[in-house]
Amino acid sequence: MLAGGRYDGLIESLGGPSVPAFGFAAGIERIMLTLQDAGIAPPGESLDLVLVGADDQGRSGALDLAMELRKQRVSVELDLKGRSVKAQMRRADRLGAKAVMVLGER
Repeated sequence: MLAGGRYDGLIESLGGPSVPAFGFAAGIERIMLTLQDAGIAPPGESLDLVLVGADDQGRSGALDLAMELRKQRVSVELDLKGRSVKAQMRRADRLGAKAVMVLGER
C-alpha cells in the first residue's frame, strides 16, 4: 500500500544543492478497498455547482467565481477547454450537479 525512502543526494545528482530528502507513494485504490473492508465509508461526494461560460467574458468570470466559491467550501466545476454551452450543460448533467449557472453576455 505504501512505499518510500530517503532520497538524500537525489537533487545533487540532478545538478542541484545537496539537500536531505524523502519520498513516498501510496496506492489510493488499495487504501480505499482497505477502508471499505473495514466498514469505513468515504464521505459522499456531491457537486454543488457547475459554472458554464457562454462566451469569453463568461469563461473568465466563471474562473474567478469558482476560485471565490471554493474558498467558501462550495464544490464547483467549470470547463477549461472552451467547449460549447450545450457540451458544458451535458457535462454538468453527467456530473450530477445540484445547480448550473450560465455566465456571459449571451
